[in-house]
Amino acid sequence: MRDLRPERALLHLKTYMPKKIIYLFGAGASHAVVNDCNPTKGLMTSDIQTVIQNKYQNKYNFDNEVWNALIMENNDVEHLISYLEFKYDYASSNLVRKYYREAIIRLSNGFAGNPPKSNLYSVIMDMHLNIETLKSEEDLQCFISLNYEDILEKTIIKYYNRNINYNFNRNTENPTDIKVYKLHGSFNWSNDRPVSIAGRMTDVKSEKALWIPPGVDKKKENYPFNLLWGDAVEQLLNNCDILRVVGCSLNRNDWGLIPILYDIQKFNSHGKNLLIEIIDFKRTSDKIKENYKYLKVIGLDENAEIINYMNSVYGINDQTEIDSYLDSEINPMKFWIEAKLNALYSNTSIKHKKGIAYKFYNKPNL
Repeated sequence: MRDLRPERALLHLKTYMPKKIIYLFGAGASHAVVNDCNPTKGLMTSDIQTVIQNKYQNKYNFDNEVWNALIMENNDVEHLISYLEFKYDYASSNLVRKYYREAIIRLSNGFAGNPPKSNLYSVIMDMHLNIETLKSEEDLQCFISLNYEDILEKTIIKYYNRNINYNFNRNTENPTDIKVYKLHGSFNWSNDRPVSIAGRMTDVKSEKALWIPPGVDKKKENYPFNLLWGDAVEQLLNNCDILRVVGCSLNRNDWGLIPILYDIQKFNSHGKNLLIEIIDFKRTSDKIKENYKYLKVIGLDENAEIINYMNSVYGINDQTEIDSYLDSEINPMKFWIEAKLNALYSNTSIKHKKGIAYKFYNKPNL
């Protein structure tokens, strides 16, 4: 009789292999990080519009119609730029891009240059690098970012002594590097060959900055974006069980991602569908489910750790009340981290971890 014990052991190993995790950070993620540290600051469209309005109110260089569209509440900058280019008004579209870039740099530059040790990005890193219980459950693969600023990277470099692998050159990879795929480029990348990374965003002149400006049609055919997008897709296809989408609504401006996510869910090499966790308001995850019924998506209202956290800490057990709370004035990214740590810290083996995550979780106001 054939000995089946090795096969059973392999089956057991597969059952308890940690889930492979990739984070996708949108603009809402960096906004959540900044706003949590300083509630008077943010990186949302309204914050960008305020900076533009204050700086250029009396000296903008295009007609009133474009200016009013740029500063209008709930305006979609990407659609404005696409509209201007459709009208062949490249002078105006380039100015809008210039104002947009300057505003983001002004809003994030001080924070990115010297990020606080305890910020939401640093807590996520500490969870995955230093909490053994989580490391046995989840295997962090990489970060995918749609953001132009470098708050995430500066946090990793400053507080975890890890280099960033932007995936420009496979010959220089180091196993300890943290992979960050910036699909739309970065304000501190200079358009050289090879691509050079500046220490500060202000070190790169506007005309040299290597980024894909806002617009519905994201131009990604040229180097290094063709390489970055291709490698990111490979990561999602071959090294991902759960994609955590933080601060990104996957709306029409992110259309380049949608068919990729569909293909990945359909052809995932793990032989199962990719699970997409939306770390955002409930209304955001509901909208994503409505728009993309073929994607396997769960929102915070379906997250077991969130529900248990609300039951045990907030005393909220009714699903309707949970749903309402998850659409209230909360920081979804922070709330998810708190719930995640609450689940992890129920295990006594990590209660004595004195890292950033531990101190964040045990702050007096929590």
